[in-house]
Amino acid sequence: RTRLRRALLGGGVGIAALCGFLLLLPRLRVRRRIEVDARQDLARLLRTVLTRPEAFGSLPELFRRRLLPTVSGPRLSLSAAVDLAREQRLYVTRLASEMGQAAQRRGVPLLDGRAPEVQAVASGLGAVDLDRFEALLARARTTPLTEAAEDVLREAGLFWAVRLARDLPSRIESLHLPRRGLLAEAPQAERVVLVDAALPWAAAGPAEVGDAPPVRAAAVFVFLEELVVALRLEGSLRARVLAAAGRRVLGEASTSCA
Repeated sequence: RTRLRRALLGGGVGIAALCGFLLLLPRLRVRRRIEVDARQDLARLLRTVLTRPEAFGSLPELFRRRLLPTVSGPRLSLSAAVDLAREQRLYVTRLASEMGQAAQRRGVPLLDGRAPEVQAVASGLGAVDLDRFEALLARARTTPLTEAAEDVLREAGLFWAVRLARDLPSRIESLHLPRRGLLAEAPQAERVVLVDAALPWAAAGPAEVGDAPPVRAAAVFVFLEELVVALRLEGSLRARVLAAAGRRVLGEASTSCA
C-alpha cells in the first residue's frame, strides 16, 4: 500500500507538472511570437531612421542606444555604426566564412548578419559583408602585374593584396582588413583590392607586358595610375603611390640606357 501510495503521489506530481507545462506552452509561444514581432518592428523602425534621419531629430536616443546585435561583444548604436561606416570599418558577417570567424576571434566589432535589425540597415550603412567578400576572393588570382604593383605599393608604405577576378559586381571591390593576419596568403595585408580582369589596364599579362624591365615598369605605372583614380585615394596618398611607381620607371629606363 505504501508503495502504491508513493507511486500514485509521484504520478500525481508528474501529471501536475505536465498539466502546468501544457498550460504554460501557449504563453511561451505567444511570448516568442511577441519577441519576434518586436524585433521585426525594430528592424522596420531602424530602416526608417536610416532613410529619413531628419524625421527623428527630436529622438536622439534612437541613434545613441545600442540596438544593433554583434556576433560577440556589446551591441552597436546606430550612431557608432555610421561613424565606422564613414571610415570603411563597418563589417557584417553570418560567421559563414573563415574571414568572419577569424575576425570574431580577434575581437573585431562585427554586426550579426543573422539579426533582422542588422539585415534592415547593413546595406544602407555600407557595411562590408566579410562572407560575400571571401566568396569573391576565392575566385581571384595574382599575376606578374599585380605582384609588381604590390611591390611598388609596399615601397609607398601600403601593404595591400591586389588580385584580379572576373565577373565582379563592380570594377573594383575593396576591403580594409580590420586586423592584419586575416588573409592567410598575405598575412601582412592591411587592405585587399580586387580588380575586374576585363578592364584594359588590368589585362596585361606577361606576353603583353614583355620581358624588358622598362616596359614592365611602365605597365605597372599605368595600372597603379588607374587604380588610385578608381579607388579615389586622397591627393597625398595618390601622389605617394605614383611617385614610387615613377621612380621604378626612371630607374629601369636609366639602367637600360647605361
